[in-house]
Amino acid sequence: MNAQRLIHTYTFLYTYIFVKPYVFLTCPLWFVTLVALALHLSFTL
Repeated sequence: MNAQRLIHTYTFLYTYIFVKPYVFLTCPLWFVTLVALALHLSFTL
């Protein structure tokens, strides 16, 4: 259940960044979120 939600979050994040590249350039918050998700994945697995 958590893994699916995580995948959905990743998909939404990448889609949002891909559709709006200026967000990727002006807001580094997405990177922090990705790192947090990756760490969460590591601890879950």
